[in-house]
Amino acid sequence: MYLFAQQLILATDENGDAAAGGSILTFLIIVGALGAIFYFLMIRPQRNMARKRQELSASLEIGDEVRTTGGIIGIVRRIDEDTVVIELEDGSLMRLVRLAIVARSGPE
Repeated sequence: MYLFAQQLILATDENGDAAAGGSILTFLIIVGALGAIFYFLMIRPQRNMARKRQELSASLEIGDEVRTTGGIIGIVRRIDEDTVVIELEDGSLMRLVRLAIVARSGPE
C-alpha cells in the first residue's frame, strides 16, 4: 500500500494535478502486480490442495488406514458414494463424509 501511495504522489505535478498518461499506466501495472501476487500466494495453492484432496477421496480403497480432519485414525471398511465407514482401534465404526479424510496414515 505504501508503494501505491508513493506512486500517486510522484505522479502529480507541482499544481497537484495528475500527470497526463503515466499515472494511469503506473496504476494498471500496480493493480496487475497485486493481482498476480494474490493469485500465486492464495488462489493457486488453495486449488492445488483441493485437487489433491479430491484425488485422495477418489482413490480410497477398503483396508486403507486413513486420518480425518479431526485427527481420528481408522481403517476404511465401506465406501459409499459420498461417505466412508472407518473402523476405529476399539472396533467401533464411524461414518464420515469422504472429504473429511485428509491423508493415508499407514505405510505406503
